[in-house]
Amino acid sequence: MIARHARSFERHRDIEDPDHPKVLVAQRRHARDAQVLRRFFALTPLAVRYHAGLLERRGHALVHVRKIVALAEIHGDDAWCGR
Repeated sequence: MIARHARSFERHRDIEDPDHPKVLVAQRRHARDAQVLRRFFALTPLAVRYHAGLLERRGHALVHVRKIVALAEIHGDDAWCGR
């Protein structure tokens, strides 16, 4: 079964369970987060240790990783890595 809902005879109206898009949004968010982490880890070999430190602090590690990746995209990888 793909979906279950009451039959509607109205024209040009979509019927959907509000919970259905939540799964897709969560999958997209997870994929986007994984891509950001891959980009971060590719910046420098020290990124893995830095990320582990962020996780130990119990903060929002991904928020910091996103900011660092954004800065690397603006200023280039060499600026971040000290190359």
